[in-house]
Order: sequence, then structure tokens, then C-alpha cells
Amino acid sequence: MKTRLLFSFMVASLWLGAQTTHQLSWGNDGSDAGQALTIEVGDTVEWTWGAGTHNLVSTSGVETFDSGYESSGFVWSHTFTLVGSTDYVCSPHAGNMNGTITVEEASAGISNLSMQGVIDFSLPSKYMKGIHLKASADIADLSIYSVEPYSSGDRLTPSAVYTLSGSASAGDDILFWMSNADDAANIYMNASNIFDVVVEESGWNGYNGDDPLTLSMNGTVVETY
Repeated sequence: MKTRLLFSFMVASLWLGAQTTHQLSWGNDGSDAGQALTIEVGDTVEWTWGAGTHNLVSTSGVETFDSGYESSGFVWSHTFTLVGSTDYVCSPHAGNMNGTITVEEASAGISNLSMQGVIDFSLPSKYMKGIHLKASADIADLSIYSVEPYSSGDRLTPSAVYTLSGSASAGDDILFWMSNADDAANIYMNASNIFDVVVEESGWNGYNGDDPLTLSMNGTVVETY
């Protein structure tokens, strides 16, 4: 996690892994005895029924599920949301059809959005507060990102969470600002023509010079000013 102590134009990034669907078979031919799979929180496991009639039911562990009895060709899936292991069987064929799913915390990686600068100034009868962000890759949905101000320097929790909107392309400069500050930004630096994407926040309460700001992705802080 990057920390900003001064107004800066530096690039930093983190990433959260995408959810994955894992495919498994589910039959009574001996090949599905002792299934063992390690996945991440939020991943889905999908089983496809072989010949015969089977169920798939958890027997112990952190999650509980029961597919009910279905016949050949049926596809059943379960999304795992808890860290830990869960054992499962086919009740009538437990010797040939059993397994364990182990769930781990999601891994970290690289973010496609980073802080470039924090803006706070005033003109006669005008004021401007905003954050300059930079996209390092195409972002189809900016709403996975949010900005959180902290209303005083000693706070441990944000005073608000502001979610971005729209989309961005690789290389885009994004200005996230208060909706009543556009005139000041244009007077000072012709902002509406400089930035590729402008996100206005009508509920923005602003911040002061000693207040921390964070940039989060999917609810996890990836950068701090």
C-alpha cells in the first residue's frame, strides 16, 4: 500500500484477483474418490453428474450444502465464501464419490488505478477540492473503486465512502471532484479540457490539509494520501 505525504504525481498499484469457476466431474466409476481442490474466497466449483443418480452433500467443515438427488448430465455449482475446508460425499456412493474443498484468502495483485495528486485551493467566491487519478489499463467499470476521506487526522475509519462511476481507458487522467467546484477548476487549469474523465460527487463533504484520503478497490485500500 502506497502512502502520500506531499502533493505528488507518482504511480502505484495493487490488484485483487478475479473470481474463478472450477470444473469437476461427479460419478460412481472410482475416478471421483478423494477429490481435493484448493480455491480462493469467492470462487465457484461446478460439478457435472456422471451415469446414475447422485447427490452431493457436505459432511463437515466450514460450509453447508446439499445438491439433492439428480441424474446423469446434471450440473450443480456452489460458491465458497468462507476460509477453511469442507468435506463432501455422494450419500449412496460415499466410498467412490467424496472430496474436500479448501478455501484460502484471495490473493493480491495489481490495480489499474492510482492516485496522482490531491487538489485543494480557493479563489474569490470559488473553491476546489478533488483527486487526480490515473488509469494504467482499460477499466470497464470504475465503480469497483472508491475514495474515502477521513475528517480528522486521528480517525481510524473513513467519514464517508464515495464510489466512482463510468469507465476509463488506459492512460486516462481522471478528476474526481466536488460538483460545485467545476468553475474553480476550469478557471485555475482548464480542467474540463485537460482530464479525459471527470467524475462529479454531489455529496462530497471535502477534506482539510491534514486529513488522510484513501483509494480502495472492491472495498480494500490500495493507496493512501
